Amino acid sequence: SHRPAFRAFFRPKQRGQSMIPDLCISGVFVPGLLGGAFIALVTTVALLRLLTVLGAWRVFSIRPLVELAVFTILFSLLAQGLSTIGSLP
Repeated sequence: SHRPAFRAFFRPKQRGQSMIPDLCISGVFVPGLLGGAFIALVTTVALLRLLTVLGAWRVFSIRPLVELAVFTILFSLLAQGLSTIGSLP
């Protein structure tokens, strides 16, 4: 039977589970949260550079706190999205 391409990268999960699936990269299982953290980090860097180009840093008084908040928000949104990937039929 033919499986979708994105399913080949995730360990199959049992129906009813809501865990974040592990990523399989060349036979090595990487925890799903680690992959999500890396994606959130790259997205955070891109978004912070965009804020720098737009000059939006003048609005914020504590830049490191804003950077941490942006990473936390992106990571939590990715964690919510990654927990639903394996539940497709």
